[in-house]
Amino acid sequence: MRMPDDGTVYVASMMEEGSRPFDEIDYAGENCVGLIVGSEGRGIGKDTQELIATHPRVSLVHVPMEGIESLNVGVVGTMVIYEMMKQINGAS
Repeated sequence: MRMPDDGTVYVASMMEEGSRPFDEIDYAGENCVGLIVGSEGRGIGKDTQELIATHPRVSLVHVPMEGIESLNVGVVGTMVIYEMMKQINGAS
């Protein structure tokens, strides 16, 4: 897997350590080029994790959850993409 150097790639992770809540990111002010979400069973693959750890234009985000153990990966991806598009399109 190769990641472009001309924009930010956001990685939705359930791990809060080292990540920011997905709705606290200024997506409209970034040159966002992608979103990576891991599988429900295994999360983000080892090769992708290694690439993420060394790439300067990757931001880790998470969905804050209180009282919820986990969310479907499709739900998480939809939430993050919705927030991205809302900000980019100037919706409130």
